[in-house]
Amino acid sequence: MDTRETVAEFLQRRASGDIDRIMEMVAEPADFRSFGTPVAPWLGTFTGRTKAREFFTRLFAGTQAKGATVDAILVDGAEAVVLGDLAVTVVATGRTYKSPFVLRLTVRDGKIVRHHVFEDSLALHQAMSGQ
Repeated sequence: MDTRETVAEFLQRRASGDIDRIMEMVAEPADFRSFGTPVAPWLGTFTGRTKAREFFTRLFAGTQAKGATVDAILVDGAEAVVLGDLAVTVVATGRTYKSPFVLRLTVRDGKIVRHHVFEDSLALHQAMSGQ
């Protein structure tokens, strides 16, 4: 699989919420980062496959996806950037937030080795705090 095909497959698996299937596509050194409010337990730096699994476990336990659209996937060699919009409900508060997102991925041998997510951290913080 080339980078674009790997990213497309990874996005399908991520949307399914099946952590085991997602993790089949994650390889060391597995540099996972989500930037934003420290009150969200799935945000931060997660290094290594075990921590990457923890990232998805926390994310799926704390949120319910309400929808996502991918506007573009930009590929340059092993690097990919996914641009889109998402809607997510925070389980603890029942509040839904909407945000544009940027997902930076690096692919090596058909597996994801870097996964950095950028989204509207203020909207997430407000949903986390029930505002």
